[in-house]
Amino acid sequence: MAQFLHPHLERENELALPVIGITRELSEAKSSLDFAKALEPLGKFRPEYEKMLREHAEIVKALDEHEKVAKKPKKKIDGRQITQTRHVRSE
Repeated sequence: MAQFLHPHLERENELALPVIGITRELSEAKSSLDFAKALEPLGKFRPEYEKMLREHAEIVKALDEHEKVAKKPKKKIDGRQITQTRHVRSE
């Protein structure tokens, strides 16, 4: 599962999180020297956005399937995977 999630989460960290990190200041009409740096990956993020949304749907489907299998007798699910499922569903 980690091999499936890792590339997506790496792109999210690189492209989306810097922009998300400044949304509060932007909503409050504040300015910061961090804005320029945070907006640098935006040009790369736009073309990736639709692909990343499709990946979210695929990840949720895979995690749901993994959870179903884990709920069968004598199977356990890793708590991190439940957390990851909640993270992906929240976006």
